[in-house]
Amino acid sequence: MANDEKLFKGITWNETEIGIAKKNQKMKAKGIGTIETENCILNNVLFVPELSKNLLSVKSGGMVLVSDKLAEIKKNNKKFTAFKTEQDLWLVDLGRRQTDY
Repeated sequence: MANDEKLFKGITWNETEIGIAKKNQKMKAKGIGTIETENCILNNVLFVPELSKNLLSVKSGGMVLVSDKLAEIKKNNKKFTAFKTEQDLWLVDLGRRQTDY
């Protein structure tokens, strides 16, 4: 999920409600689209303007290795690193250079 429309290469506009971590509360996704960076393509990204931070959901097709403060996300012979914040969220910089493994 991403909160900045400028990140998207294309959006299909279709408003849907999504559940959030706060009990019985919802946000609205305004559409779904693709985000392309120098290093990766993210498909089926929900555009949710109300989000305070962008969120990444990890599904099958890759591998995630997690330690106390560091995570590595591997897919298609590429690797991203994520760092745990003080708020227990994971920060992934998609603009950083990937490394082959």
